[in-house]
Amino acid sequence: SGTAGGRRTLPAELGLAGRRVLTLPSHVDQCDQGENCCWRWLAHAVLKEASWLKEDLDASREEHNQYTRDRLKAEHDAEAFAELRGAHSETVRELNECRGEIGDLRRELAVLKTAHAHKAAREQELERECTRVERDRRDTSQREVEALRRAEGAERELSKVNAVVEDLQNQILHLQDLKARVGAELSECRSERDALRRTVEESASKKKKGKRDPKAAARGSSLASSRRPGAASSPRR
Repeated sequence: SGTAGGRRTLPAELGLAGRRVLTLPSHVDQCDQGENCCWRWLAHAVLKEASWLKEDLDASREEHNQYTRDRLKAEHDAEAFAELRGAHSETVRELNECRGEIGDLRRELAVLKTAHAHKAAREQELERECTRVERDRRDTSQREVEALRRAEGAERELSKVNAVVEDLQNQILHLQDLKARVGAELSECRSERDALRRTVEESASKKKKGKRDPKAAARGSSLASSRRPGAASSPRR
């Protein structure tokens, strides 16, 4: 191996040419056996073994780092999985609640549909009732108009009848007055008739007596003749 600045480097045969990997003391000299030196072969084997060990160590470190990363990732995944399980449980619980609510809503929907059907039927019934009431109202209005027209006609007829009744009442009053006058005249006529009848009877009796007394008969005749003109001159209406 060569020296540089009082330091010795391992030879190129070790596969480490140009790399300063070991500093040798100044009193150490090169072996005269050359490539046949056992220490050189041993150092070469040790260095190769060390390089292999270093590679294994690097691989182990990489595996360890990968394991650490995997473990951290697994822990993170475990936490995420735990959270996910919690979220899943909560979601399942909410899903069950939603299913229960869906069942309640479906029942409410069925009740609402039934109520809507009843309301629709009731609405149709009310519409028919309103139509009937409107028709009855029109008929009633028409009947009221006809009744009003008949009432007006009846009032006119009543006015006429009242006029006729008033006229008849006046005629009745006139007839009653006439009846009273006629009754009075009739009574007077009856009185005169009775008086004449008595006079006639008296005349007849006096005539019978006059046959026996002529002077009395003459007086009776003169009395009867004096009464007749007065009876004939009585007014008649």
